[in-house]
Amino acid sequence: MSKIVDAVNTTSQSGIWIGAAGDTFRTKIDDLPSNAQKCADSYGIARDAASVWAGKIDDTQSRADTALAQARVAHEDLAAAADALSQALAAQSSSARTLSRTQNLYDLYKETPAPAGVTVPTDWQLRQARNASSSAASRVDSAESSQADAQARLDAAKRLVAEAKADYDDGARVVVAKLSDAKDAGVRADTWWESIYHSDAWKVIVTVVTIVVIVAAIVLSGGVALAILAVGGALLLADSLMAWQEGDMSTGDFALAAALTFIPGGKLVGAAGKGLSAATRGASAAVRTSSVAAKITGVASRVRVAEDGVTEIAIKMKKGWSQEQIDAMITKINQLNDRNPVVTRVEEQARNPLATSIWRRAGREFEPGKDVDHILDLRLGGKNSLANMQLLDSSVNRSFGAQIGNAIRHGRVGDDTFVRFTVMG
Repeated sequence: MSKIVDAVNTTSQSGIWIGAAGDTFRTKIDDLPSNAQKCADSYGIARDAASVWAGKIDDTQSRADTALAQARVAHEDLAAAADALSQALAAQSSSARTLSRTQNLYDLYKETPAPAGVTVPTDWQLRQARNASSSAASRVDSAESSQADAQARLDAAKRLVAEAKADYDDGARVVVAKLSDAKDAGVRADTWWESIYHSDAWKVIVTVVTIVVIVAAIVLSGGVALAILAVGGALLLADSLMAWQEGDMSTGDFALAAALTFIPGGKLVGAAGKGLSAATRGASAAVRTSSVAAKITGVASRVRVAEDGVTEIAIKMKKGWSQEQIDAMITKINQLNDRNPVVTRVEEQARNPLATSIWRRAGREFEPGKDVDHILDLRLGGKNSLANMQLLDSSVNRSFGAQIGNAIRHGRVGDDTFVRFTVMG
């Protein structure tokens, strides 16, 4: 590029291209070599930033996908371990009662004849009861170990996701900084007013307005003349201002041009009045929309990402609730947190049949003022089955459903996001 420009300049200086066209062309291409180099530098910085960013995206996405797959497996194992532990605890309780009853009978009638109708267990039966109790205790230990292992794997997967997200955010900040450097290294684009000032159309407009103002000042009088002088003077003052900012006019020349520009005060006051009226109308519209915006902002403010990478959603207690309703909401929150909820996309067919239909078909009774509630909500990974249902105060159930729906929607909580619920202070 530099060689081409040098060749053109040399040719024009040697006399082959002389005249206004040559002079104009040379003026236009004076900055071309430096601008071309700026463009090359700018695109080079942007290219390197994009390359680094592509690698960062691939790496963090791969790590997040792997961790999410591990979390899903751990989540399923944790649910299975919880069920196994529940069954083991029930079996342990039953075997403990059997052992206690067998031991009591054995000790009571070991040396004393038993009354008629009372069967005294034998030594073998006592050993069997003890073995059953010991086996049940072992199953409880095994289930607790499996549950702890699944929870540890789930926590580890969450940490991996959080680390991947942190690396992604760090990479994004670096890329943004690099792109900003690329922008600074390039050729600065004209602002809208610079584009107007540099255009040929603007020069024509300024010339025409100058002539019109002069003619109006000489020939016309009254309100028409004042209007033309006001509009024309404002446009010429704007041209002087842009020329001064571009360095095409000295400060002294600009001050003189501004002092000589005639702008009627009455017209300025009228323009200010119109601007005030428009601002008032805009303020009225802003007031009408402020309440809606405040509600959305309030909902979004209840969502935050905790240090362990889990998204926390604060649940607000409804005014006028009784202590029993508040306790019901707290119990609901604890139930959810114990099950490590994950935001899940729910297809319409997954909601059928309705919870009330399932509850009714199972022969369960309804209670006044209570709804059939999914213990782990469908949108949080729960199943539409009787085992995942309970009766919950209607006000509590509907308030909670609305709050998590708004939080997910307005708080921008995406699918496959681990969430935890807290009580809003």
